[in-house]
Amino acid sequence: MPITYTPTTTVDFSLTLALGDPPQSVTIYAADLDSVATKGLHFELPPGTVVTLGTLTTLITWLNAQLQKAGISVTIPTSAGTGWPTVIQNVFNGILNTQVTVTLFILDQDPKDADGNYPPLRFSLDVTGTAIDGQGQPKPISIIDGLFAVSGGGIGLTRTYPGAPALPAGQTPQQLPPPPAGG
Repeated sequence: MPITYTPTTTVDFSLTLALGDPPQSVTIYAADLDSVATKGLHFELPPGTVVTLGTLTTLITWLNAQLQKAGISVTIPTSAGTGWPTVIQNVFNGILNTQVTVTLFILDQDPKDADGNYPPLRFSLDVTGTAIDGQGQPKPISIIDGLFAVSGGGIGLTRTYPGAPALPAGQTPQQLPPPPAGG
């Protein structure tokens, strides 16, 4: 009996982003494009990749503009509320002037649904900020002089839909890592 070879062809896709300040090239790989209708697409920063973006205020301002363009009515505050306690205002406003790094970035497009339509795009983004001085060195934000200070913080943003998994099967959200030591 002769051997029969059945060929298969796949098309892979990658996207190289210039992220951060200064820009850092990060390549994100997607699944097989031939199967996007049945398997969807998944983009994710490679494990352990940390991308420095600049200050938290700059990031939040940009992110709010992108959310608004996408029709999402969530606004992340860029300054402390006037009714907040003074200590909390100082901490919040101090953290806004931190050095920001992306620790998690995932975009997911699920396959077509039973009606033949693609569900809305889902995403997860985690960023951390480390309080720094004018020379870029860690500098904690004092709350109780000499006794208690804040050295950083983080923000996580995830867009999901009722009935849809938050991430592809078998994946769990990454916890925000603590800010780097030194503050």
